[in-house]
Order: sequence, then structure tokens, then C-alpha cells
Amino acid sequence: MLTMALSAGIINDSLAQSFPNPISNNLSITAGAEYQKTNFRWSIAGNEEGKDPNILSELIYNPIHSAGFNIAAAYKPYQKLLLTASFSRLQTYKGSATDIDYNGDNRTDYTPPSVGDTLFNSNKGNMLQYAISLSYPLLENHLLEINAGAGYQFSKELFYLRDEEMPDLNTTYDAKWRSARIFVNGTLKFTPGYISHQKSLFNQEFMMRLPTGI
Repeated sequence: MLTMALSAGIINDSLAQSFPNPISNNLSITAGAEYQKTNFRWSIAGNEEGKDPNILSELIYNPIHSAGFNIAAAYKPYQKLLLTASFSRLQTYKGSATDIDYNGDNRTDYTPPSVGDTLFNSNKGNMLQYAISLSYPLLENHLLEINAGAGYQFSKELFYLRDEEMPDLNTTYDAKWRSARIFVNGTLKFTPGYISHQKSLFNQEFMMRLPTGI
């Protein structure tokens, strides 16, 4: 049996264009378009102990370009406390990936593929995410917002490996994650006219994966 040796790592750079719709002083709904560039790394070991070798196969998507939509609702139950629920769905339209196998520990003794090479296209797939969180603003003004909070998140990534020289190749990476999270994030805000733009500056978070079914 193969077991996951390293936690999957995801680095996102996103840009959202939103249309705010304040319903009351304490409640607002935002919807709009979203673009995201994702660097994703995943690997497995040779056995359940994480050995023989410690990295048997490593899959790297670098980067994946996706576009879609997002919708979020924000409610202030008490003073500056903010309860947020969000949903987004993105479709992949461009990307590349490498799939490399090793016989030795620490990415040594590279195993060449029996057919083709290790570089693939990844221009098909999708990402889905919904989350709920409770946060508090550490800094908030008309240009910059920094929040700290905690919550629950579900995300699903479906990435493909494709090769024009191998039309029958249809390998996928299909993952579902349920996580409790603690986070600090920063957002740059600018509003020309009636359209609100937001640019993510940073997002630092600790996530604890929950058992399947939660």
C-alpha cells in the first residue's frame, strides 16, 4: 500500500472583482468574478511508514490558471466581529505539471518514464470551495484590511494530466479537503466608480484536516 508522505502544498495568488450589495448595516452580500493562479505539490512514499523511498512519486502543478465566480455573505453579530460564509467555483483553462518517480530517498535515483516524458499539460479541471468563519479586523481602512479568525473550510480540486502525443491519457488528481482553520489575511481594496476591486496581499493560515464525513 502507498501512503501520503508529505502534506499537499497549495500556494494561491488570486484576484477578485466583486459587486457589493449592502442589505443593512450588519449584513452584506458580495458576488463577482475571480481569477486564481495555483502552485500545487503532492507526493507519496513507498510504504505506510513513509519509507522505501520516502518520496516515491511527486506530482507538481506549476502553475494552474483558473477563472470563475465567487459569492459571499458577511454579517456582524456583535460590534466588529464578522461572520462570513463564502462559495467559489473556478474552471481551469491553462497549466502545466510534472510527474516524477524516484527509487532513492530524498528525490534520488530518478526513474525515467516508460512512455513519453515527465512534462504534461493541465488545461482542464476545476476547483470548488465553501467556507464559514468568524474573524476580527486587526487593521481596517479604505485601502487596507487585515483580519484574524478561525473557521471551517471544504475544498475540492480536480486537476488533469494530458499529453497531445498520448491522446488516451486522462490521468486526474481528485482531492477533497475538510479542514478547521486559523488565519490572518490582508486585502488591498480600491473602488473606482461602483465596482469594488480586491487584491489579496497575503494569507497565512494553519489548517487541521478533519476526518472524512465531518
